[in-house]
Amino acid sequence: MEETLTSCMQGNDSKRGCGYRLAVIQSAAFLRKKALVSKNLLQVLETLTGLQRIMYSSDDSTCPQLILRYYNQAWYHASLLKQLMDCG
Repeated sequence: MEETLTSCMQGNDSKRGCGYRLAVIQSAAFLRKKALVSKNLLQVLETLTGLQRIMYSSDDSTCPQLILRYYNQAWYHASLLKQLMDCG
């Protein structure tokens, strides 16, 4: 996990949003593969990566369906976070 995060941030004096975005994506993939966290936490990370994918998609691929998907993903992400915080 530490290697994954280090490789994303390596060599950058100032941390930018794209570096953090890459760190979240690679961390989620690593944790999914190794099964080191609970299912709820993994779903939180996966919905976050889904939201990022939609936000950073090209203008050509933007359509009403994608906006609705973003809305649904954001709602699901928020409900997962609430569930995670209530249990903790």
